[in-house]
Amino acid sequence: MTVLPGAARGEHALLLRADRAHADSLLIFEMRRAGTAVGLDNIRLRPVTATPRTLRDVARLETNPSTSARSFTLESPHATLEGTVLPAGSVVTLQPYRSVVLFSR
Repeated sequence: MTVLPGAARGEHALLLRADRAHADSLLIFEMRRAGTAVGLDNIRLRPVTATPRTLRDVARLETNPSTSARSFTLESPHATLEGTVLPAGSVVTLQPYRSVVLFSR
């Protein structure tokens, strides 16, 4: 993971997944900004219970490679790239040779 620090103070959270095979792993912070002071404070490491999510869990790509319109119904709420929220049950129609990216809500 790369974090690009700005001039202002910032807060970042990082979830690391390690199983027993990697129990002795190291977490290393590498600073590559010549001539600039960088400070790290309030670093906390704690175990958490988290469910890993895949791209398929958060985004949906629908395409229509045909010459006629294609419709599908959303089983759960989604949002478009523009931020329009589509509730569950919405019918989305794609015109020929069009596609849409939808994000799970």
